[in-house]
Amino acid sequence: MKDSGKNTGYEKRDVNIASILKFGILSIIVIVAVILFTRDYYLSVKEDMIFQMVLEPESLVLNELRKQEMEVIHSYGIIDQKQEKFNIPIEKAMEIIVSESNMDNNNVESE
Repeated sequence: MKDSGKNTGYEKRDVNIASILKFGILSIIVIVAVILFTRDYYLSVKEDMIFQMVLEPESLVLNELRKQEMEVIHSYGIIDQKQEKFNIPIEKAMEIIVSESNMDNNNVESE
């Protein structure tokens, strides 16, 4: 059995430091670039979503509906005359409730 010493089972050369440093620096650059790209993408998607949900102009249908609702709560009208249901402005309804409540409190105190 002759052992020529060529196949001893371990690496006899030194590690190439320059290659490892190049690979490490390149890996760091790629990771930083990916992080910056994903952050910018996230911010752009977030800004688009905010614009669509908050800043985008309201629809004409919604504006018309709100206008009709405001007219109803600020006007007089007849809902059902047989059952004696009428529509009065919201401010007037609040005044009536307050005055009735005050009258009830006065009646309770006087008893």
